[in-house]
Amino acid sequence: MHKRLNRPTIGDVAARAGVSTATVSRTLATPEQVTPKTRDAVMKAVRETGYVLNLAARHLRTNRAHAVLAVLPDAAGIR
Repeated sequence: MHKRLNRPTIGDVAARAGVSTATVSRTLATPEQVTPKTRDAVMKAVRETGYVLNLAARHLRTNRAHAVLAVLPDAAGIR
């Protein structure tokens, strides 16, 4: 069995910064939409907690992965 790592969550960042999880999300996604004071508090909390954005969750939420898929023929049979 794999042991779950206790990574900081967006809730941990919100509690540390004294804002809502929506404000943390907004700050990370579109920092120009929040006040400089709030942005500074959230970014400080992100650094202090070690929060890392979960890109897999972001891709599921936005339905965009920003990835390119290349399909190639099997080259094993080619001589």
